[in-house]
Amino acid sequence: MIINKILSKINGLKYRLDLINECKRLKQAGKHLPKDLKKMIFKSPSTYEDFINILCFIDNKHETNLIDIGANVGKFTSDFIKFFPNTNQILLFEPNLELNNKIKDNLNEFKNFEIINKGVGEKNETKIFNYNNNETALGSFKEYNDIVKPFYKNENLELKNIEIIKLDDFINFSEAQKQIVVKIDVQGFESQVIKGGLKFLEKSDLIILECSFVSEYKNTEPSFIECAELLKKINIYPIIFQDYGKKISNYAFERDVIFVKKELLNKIFYSEY
Repeated sequence: MIINKILSKINGLKYRLDLINECKRLKQAGKHLPKDLKKMIFKSPSTYEDFINILCFIDNKHETNLIDIGANVGKFTSDFIKFFPNTNQILLFEPNLELNNKIKDNLNEFKNFEIINKGVGEKNETKIFNYNNNETALGSFKEYNDIVKPFYKNENLELKNIEIIKLDDFINFSEAQKQIVVKIDVQGFESQVIKGGLKFLEKSDLIILECSFVSEYKNTEPSFIECAELLKKINIYPIIFQDYGKKISNYAFERDVIFVKKELLNKIFYSEY
């Protein structure tokens, strides 16, 4: 047991040092990095891994639009702005309107954003949204499978009827001319979001998608394969699988996966960024 704890601490330190070394390469490549990033990484490396990896593929000196689908309290978006100071416009889709004030608090220094209290899916409809006020990040239009319920402890759920819209119907393509990043974290509803947004997503440069690799939700297949097949149709491919989060298993049952345009795949090499 003692050896396992020591090994865990060593692995945690290596994880942090690897991220710091990657930041050194990014800085040499001329990418903007937040102040005190080393302290941020040592405190919460998994929080910032996504953003560090994103910078391999897109230039944060360019104006960027962010579409945050499943925004929750806006924490991802507030961190995104630290790494992308030239963020132009942000759209946050969050079904739970009770979180609006927390989103506004987290984005208090950024003015050009809009909160849309609707779900995003394959078609325009109304569906039941399950959520717990103490675990708002786990709110979902799906029901968790019995095997994962004990780990989430997502009990005493409240139910709401939520309007769902298609991303393709909402976005004005004539305005979507900046560099575009899309984050999708919708607890089992990923493929529906993509099916209703393929025309818009084709114009995006990079997508951060939380995918499942097991049947995490009732009557729902693992989402990664279907999502990857859908995005391949518009020449967007998976390139990085995040490796954090091993409280439930040493192996991925869900992970953030970074997808990029086909022409950006070679940016994975040191010489290209």
